[in-house]
Amino acid sequence: MIGLLFLIFFFVWLASAFYFGRAIPRWLGLKRAWSYLFVPLAFLAPIVDELIGHWQFKRLCEKEAVVWLSPVWESVRAVRNVSPGSSEPVRGTVIPISIQRAAYIDAETGQPFMTYNAVHTKGGLLLGRLGLGLDGTTTCWPEDKHEILKKIDIDKLLEKGDSK
Repeated sequence: MIGLLFLIFFFVWLASAFYFGRAIPRWLGLKRAWSYLFVPLAFLAPIVDELIGHWQFKRLCEKEAVVWLSPVWESVRAVRNVSPGSSEPVRGTVIPISIQRAAYIDAETGQPFMTYNAVHTKGGLLLGRLGLGLDGTTTCWPEDKHEILKKIDIDKLLEKGDSK
């Protein structure tokens, strides 16, 4: 059944590419020969959208999805979570990408204790807007986040910070 749906979608997409690839030059007042350029462009545009978006997402993950820990983290006895809890959109990307920031401060001094980011996307035209990603989200978290949280015993530090 999924294969049949895929074939139907593929042929609708191909027919749309032919229609728009031939119509766009006509709308722009160009010669019919331009259709040989616009038909493949109309067909490949959503795929290129996903490929470039995936590349940008991967680069952002490598750059942004990291944990920063205060150099004096061992002397901290209580922390508070000061994260806004929302995601900020990243500007200048082909697909919608957002960064969720988590921040903790030393409950006694108010100095930053630890921060980390997660990067989220629902995909480009095919996966995000047309729903072929089945309304899923791709997320990358710092690879070492769980080990660091366990090492510093974040639950215990947060419990002490909430009691202050």
